[in-house]
Amino acid sequence: MGLLFCLHEKRKERFHEFLTLISQNTLLTKKVAALYEAMQKAGDSGLAFMVVDSLNSLANYASFLAEQEILIQQARITMDAASYRIFYHSVDSARTSLLENAAANVALLNRLCKKYNTDQIAGNVADAIEAEMNSGNMYSLANSPAYTAFAKEVLNTYYTTGSAGSICNK
Repeated sequence: MGLLFCLHEKRKERFHEFLTLISQNTLLTKKVAALYEAMQKAGDSGLAFMVVDSLNSLANYASFLAEQEILIQQARITMDAASYRIFYHSVDSARTSLLENAAANVALLNRLCKKYNTDQIAGNVADAIEAEMNSGNMYSLANSPAYTAFAKEVLNTYYTTGSAGSICNK
């Protein structure tokens, strides 16, 4: 019973954090607000945690990439060649997994927007991937830099628009 109560309380906290996020005045948060309003009208406001979790995951991905770049530079200087190769492959594997997760989060956000008939939160990512595919990058769906750019936009929104930044710090 205690674990279920804790999970319920955590979800309630995230919902309130979500309300704080949508009160900010950026293009991203306006799209998130429109999605939330549509979800609420449809009686699905309990699904807001999916949006919050996806946005948190994307912000954490961008933060992870920045931290790993710093660690790679430090490792290049302080490690011997064999240790560095092992370290680099480990970091690269983690980045690949997180990129796949970022792609899934972008797809989830865009599917929710389509379901609730709102502008795509990550529409710029879908447009960039389509442009990359048309220019010959048949793997753009799996490795587009647009995912990272969108994750950075989410991170900047969380950390530069006031109290919404606190979501990433929990």
